[in-house]
Amino acid sequence: MDSGVEAKPGPFKKAIFWLIGFALFVGIPVAGLVGIDKVVGAVLLQREPRTDALIGEDIELVLTEEGKAWSGAIYRPWSLWAVTDFQGKYITVNGGFRVTPSSANIGNRPVKKVWFFGGSSMLGHGGSADDQTIPAHTCSVLNSRVPNLHWQCLNFGTTGYVNSQEVILLVDLLARDEHGRPDAVVFMDGANELYAANEGFPGYHMGMDVVIDKLQRRQSLGYAIRYFITARFNTTFENLIKLFGGHGRGDNDVGTEDKGTERWDRNRRNIATSARRYEGNMGVVAMLARDDFDVWFAVQPVIFDKPRLSEYERTIARRKAGNMTYDAAGEFWKMMSKLLIERSTDKSSGRLRAMDLTRVFESVDLTVFHDWVHYRPLGNRLLGEKIASEIAAASQTY
Repeated sequence: MDSGVEAKPGPFKKAIFWLIGFALFVGIPVAGLVGIDKVVGAVLLQREPRTDALIGEDIELVLTEEGKAWSGAIYRPWSLWAVTDFQGKYITVNGGFRVTPSSANIGNRPVKKVWFFGGSSMLGHGGSADDQTIPAHTCSVLNSRVPNLHWQCLNFGTTGYVNSQEVILLVDLLARDEHGRPDAVVFMDGANELYAANEGFPGYHMGMDVVIDKLQRRQSLGYAIRYFITARFNTTFENLIKLFGGHGRGDNDVGTEDKGTERWDRNRRNIATSARRYEGNMGVVAMLARDDFDVWFAVQPVIFDKPRLSEYERTIARRKAGNMTYDAAGEFWKMMSKLLIERSTDKSSGRLRAMDLTRVFESVDLTVFHDWVHYRPLGNRLLGEKIASEIAAASQTY
């Protein structure tokens, strides 16, 4: 008998309606963006110069593995985050730190440990296997040049770290005493200092409140969906601009045409603040080291420091550096590197030393940069040789 009351859809039908609506308004648009991005990405890839034969035929495989190895991070007390553990053919991360292969200690020689700190450039982004990172090359050269000692190198480089985080990590490692005591410590910094200054966090890479807020918001499914769609849209939009010859500058990007504006002046002030905090960090490390270990504060090279660019590196010169145009980043880098070199040189005393790496690639024609700040294996080798020569000279006092 018809009661005259329209039956309401049950839970199952409601779920079906929600799924259909989600597919129509979210799934199909996202699938379209993914499809467009794949097509545009394939075209852009064909425009890129292929890898130089001298760099190594396995580099594309290493870069593919990097996409998996560096895709996540975990919380690390005090210094905020760490790289997640990973085991691959080319990349190994154990306990939050990248593994550096060590040669056998033939003849039971006295062991000397070198600790390396830095951001993703020290970690080895850019297509470098475990035995092709800066610490790995440094150790190889040291064991060859100073054969009466057995050198072990530990890579504590962490993606995104600025010098303040590295000093905090050094304090934590010394307190935990899980890796013994170092005989030498190398900090290599500069690029992330510039990034952080441009983001409004001079000398420290985001406050704890910002990190906690991001972590909390990422717990929700709604945020995850919004983040994925936004990130996919931004990537597709920038790639379309590149496809038609544009540079992909956004509304929040800073360029050289912004000189004289508050945005430009703010970056200059933040760079100066970063340099002062860098100098303060040197004072902290000097007290930690005293007569215990040698320390080098090294300013890293970036693409603006290489006058003779390869064909591949010239393509990088058309790209942005974060939310700075290439030209703006170059001018800001001149300010940053000059201040860091001056501060570290002035602060050098006793076992605390400055190391200027910005000139290592001045006479190199081959490709050493993967992007404006990360190095290919050849770049890591040249930097490792320079660092090893500095440590070898100091090792005469060991």
